[in-house]
Amino acid sequence: RASVGRRVGSGMASLTARRRDELNKSILAYLKKSGYNDALGALQKELDIQPETKYEGTLERKWTAVTKMSAKIMRLETMVETLQEDLKNFGKGKKKDASLALPRAPAKFTCKGHKSAITCVAFHPVYSQVVTSSEDCSIMVWDYDEGQQEKKAQRTHRRGTTRYLQPRRETTGLLLSRPFDKSVER
Repeated sequence: RASVGRRVGSGMASLTARRRDELNKSILAYLKKSGYNDALGALQKELDIQPETKYEGTLERKWTAVTKMSAKIMRLETMVETLQEDLKNFGKGKKKDASLALPRAPAKFTCKGHKSAITCVAFHPVYSQVVTSSEDCSIMVWDYDEGQQEKKAQRTHRRGTTRYLQPRRETTGLLLSRPFDKSVER
């Protein structure tokens, strides 16, 4: 057996001895749980280890994570291709119709949650977040890559609408807002 931390195998997909041991135990636990007794016996004899209950479900969880990540990679690759094509079309010195740069129907996401009209929208300078405020005195944080609401602050100001939102560049989680009554709250 290789020592912990030493890479076993070669190439980009090599595993440390610890990770390989975890993988083997996860496979054994999967075979046992699924009732593949012949395969379980053969692999146990080959590896000379016993299945452990703490590894039950590990293989399924990791496989689910891999498939989700693979789907996200495919979406991102498609997005990169689209952006590269847009970049070619809007390169230096080329005169193009500005209306081509505007979003086109159908909308990618429709974010629902405010009970009244939206009064202000602000995009975070670093993260894929957009913040909206509304006449219902609420402020919402959205993930614009996923189209889902992340946070909602109810009744942030006592009087009416917010006219200014400023997400902080730091990861402090602070958001400055100013309603029409000119008070400032965070």
